[in-house]
Amino acid sequence: AGLAAVPDGAPALVVLGDLPAVTPRDVELLMAACPARGAAVAPDRHGLGMNALALRPASVLGPPPFGNPDSLDRLRRAAHAASVPLVRVDRPGLAVDVDVPDDLVFVVA
Repeated sequence: AGLAAVPDGAPALVVLGDLPAVTPRDVELLMAACPARGAAVAPDRHGLGMNALALRPASVLGPPPFGNPDSLDRLRRAAHAASVPLVRVDRPGLAVDVDVPDDLVFVVA
């Protein structure tokens, strides 16, 4: 799943749908952290996956590795290989996702 529908040169924002506490401010800060040519990523609370990604332009890194094991590390490696700056954005609303039943227990607690 790429970002083929995004016009050339346009930025892109991907926020996964399983973030029960995400706020508009979280999204604003993620976009604000994204370099003019680069990416900003919001990792999951475990620091292994990624829950949101801002790209300028959308094509700066190729298809995002969402859904892959250790997707955050895969994104870091892709950014390094492409000499693209990658900014990490740690926000509680972007870090807590619901992938497995234990995540739901965490959210309710």
